[in-house]
Amino acid sequence: MKVFISADMEGVGTVVHRDDVNVDDPGGHHFALAREQFTAEVNAAVGAAFAAGATEVVVNDSHGNMRTLLPTGLDPRARLVRGPVKPGLMMAGLGEGFSAALLIGYHSRAGRAGVLSHTLSGAALFEVSLDGEPIGEIGLSVLAAAEAGVPVVFVSGDEHACLEASALLPEVRTFSTKAALDRITASCLSPQECVEGIDRGVAEALTGELATPVTVDGGHTLSATFLSATAATLASWIPGVRLTDARTVEFDCESITAGIDLLVVMLFAAHGAADA
Repeated sequence: MKVFISADMEGVGTVVHRDDVNVDDPGGHHFALAREQFTAEVNAAVGAAFAAGATEVVVNDSHGNMRTLLPTGLDPRARLVRGPVKPGLMMAGLGEGFSAALLIGYHSRAGRAGVLSHTLSGAALFEVSLDGEPIGEIGLSVLAAAEAGVPVVFVSGDEHACLEASALLPEVRTFSTKAALDRITASCLSPQECVEGIDRGVAEALTGELATPVTVDGGHTLSATFLSATAATLASWIPGVRLTDARTVEFDCESITAGIDLLVVMLFAAHGAADA
């Protein structure tokens, strides 16, 4: 059994504030502590996967610059996908032959309640929609996994992330690491409780018959509403991308994964531009 883990950071048990996840301040005290807990929660998932019979576990670092997990602290049995330029972004490394996918440390989508809620980039995007319906990183990851024929069987994050996952996948196992009191405040379980809960939840998710991947059809329309009109203008210069209002673009894509990749190109352009 091959198991894939996509690891984000905002849903980690001790994380509540931008300082906790700020990859631009790698020497920051709060970030350093959060990286340790991030790695510990991922290790809990890795260990539980191997204990459940996994023969291979691939971990994709999916937060920020995607160099956030501590490589020297990660369970040495896991293979780590590290760095920001990779097809599929948060689901990079997933393909045929995997039995299950786990989403660790995920968060709710932009515009929803939840700790540090956003979609792909809180600094650049107001909202992302698929075929006219708002979608977040959980939904995009679930659908990208489905295109590879792999079910998402476990999600950890705050209670809003868990509810978002359960709405998409009624049979998915979830573990809530904290209860949001505000976007930057939460009532948090202890670090050890989070590790133990993820270990237990992943073990249950991988025991017995695994769920069938959700059905996903080809051909979709993705739209992205930027915080900056300049970013939207730049994005509209990409062939096939249409400007629908001052800050929103849309485009057609044959697959969710291809759509995610085009969004990444737009985000790289957006982060390099600032309104006058």
